[in-house]
Amino acid sequence: MNQDINFDDIFQSIVTLFVLSTFEGWPNYVFNFVDADKIGDDGENLGPEMNGNRFFMLYFMFFMFIGSMFLINLFVGVVQLNYQLVNKAAKSKFLTE
Repeated sequence: MNQDINFDDIFQSIVTLFVLSTFEGWPNYVFNFVDADKIGDDGENLGPEMNGNRFFMLYFMFFMFIGSMFLINLFVGVVQLNYQLVNKAAKSKFLTE
């Protein structure tokens, strides 16, 4: 059974990365991915193994540091810059030098 957030397709992956970048309930989601299914030698699914895929932990920590600290702050900075430009243009319509 799949979790509510997963990487099954591109759209679900984007939603998953967005949820992780907002830090909303991220420990539960990260531990679900780290406890990923273990595949046996004959290709049989052996079920989840605790801390079976530690690569995902490094990936999520790196993504959350870069995604949250850099990309979201960049987005907020662009919105603030555009607001300042629009605000300055609106004031100059009604005011003379």
